[in-house]
Amino acid sequence: GVSAVNMLIQLPFFILAFEAALTALQRQDKILRAVFWSGIWVGLAGMVKQTALFEAVAIFVLLLIYLPRRLWLPMTAALGLGAALPAIGFGLYFWATGHFKDMFEAVILSALARTSPDVMAGYGDKYRFYVTPLGATINAILLSVSLIVLWGGALLAALRRQRLKAFVPDAVMSAAGLWLLAALIEAVAGRALCEYYMLSFVPPLLLLTAITIVHGLDMADAKRRHVWPVIAVFAVAMPLIIE
Repeated sequence: GVSAVNMLIQLPFFILAFEAALTALQRQDKILRAVFWSGIWVGLAGMVKQTALFEAVAIFVLLLIYLPRRLWLPMTAALGLGAALPAIGFGLYFWATGHFKDMFEAVILSALARTSPDVMAGYGDKYRFYVTPLGATINAILLSVSLIVLWGGALLAALRRQRLKAFVPDAVMSAAGLWLLAALIEAVAGRALCEYYMLSFVPPLLLLTAITIVHGLDMADAKRRHVWPVIAVFAVAMPLIIE
């Protein structure tokens, strides 16, 4: 559907946003420039879907954890300014063309209206449980069962985090974990009832699974080169098998 296409457009912006944030953590200079670009990318993601707010919070928390305290205030300003610029440009365009009020009602107010109790009640008794926080959480996990290979890789990465610290920067693992948590909260908060909403799980799950395959398996490199294509085939085939 249209929403699935929107998410496919949005995900590259998230990837660039987290990449820029991790770049900021690795640099000794021009840190705020990288943070600013992270804000730009997440702001552009927000132009596709307002739920980018959850990933923006994840990036903010990541930067708070790993940047020194003296940079917290300028980091917040740089990230916030970068994230706001796409929305400011969007708003100015509609203001200049005389349609700001129409845009605000269509983009902001209508989105807020979809989360109202009346809309939730409109799902009826059949879906009543699925729009509760617990039901939405269970449903999101069940809808992403086709990603079971990637979930397994992510779980192994979490269980072997101490071992992986010797090979992978801790910030990368934290970024993937925060990103995945943000995607899950996004699905739950949006009461996602369709599989395509789970596309937001894919990038962080892929990152964690790749880390597991490359650094988390107790096997020789020669054997690993034969194993990862098999895992990749299963990961691609699993959605088709389940469907």
